[in-house]
Amino acid sequence: LHDIANEKPSTTFVIRSSAKLSSLTSAISYCSKVSAQQHEAIGFDSRKSVVIPNGVDTSVFKPVPGARARLKKLADIPDHRLLIGNVARFHPMKDQVRLVEALSLMRQARIDVHAVFLGAGHENNIVRETAQREGVSDYVTILPARAEIAELLPAFDVFALS
Repeated sequence: LHDIANEKPSTTFVIRSSAKLSSLTSAISYCSKVSAQQHEAIGFDSRKSVVIPNGVDTSVFKPVPGARARLKKLADIPDHRLLIGNVARFHPMKDQVRLVEALSLMRQARIDVHAVFLGAGHENNIVRETAQREGVSDYVTILPARAEIAELLPAFDVFALS
């Protein structure tokens, strides 16, 4: 909940309503202390906060032979390019725009790198517009949400979550 102003009106309504009802719950789980603080700042009951940090199930997310070749073929990316991946729905809080700007700086430094954005909401949005403005459209691939994340994630040389 980086900035409630970035949410749709219906989402804002649900968030604010949830804050009013939060004292009636037995617990409110958050993925980070920052998230808990942001929610508490708009009225969520701090006495009910439980932080359960994000984790990675290494029995599911592990090296997969051929993942790199599969993704590069799927996205038509040259073999020699370094892959930076971002798997997340598009949302201003996730700051994918900054990753495109960082990609532009790497390209200016002559680093042969390619960014892959995988998740809902990226199609024809500010990520693509930023890539065009920065002159790196040929080094950005946007893929829609997919079910086989565990098979594609090992293809990335770097996983970036802004």
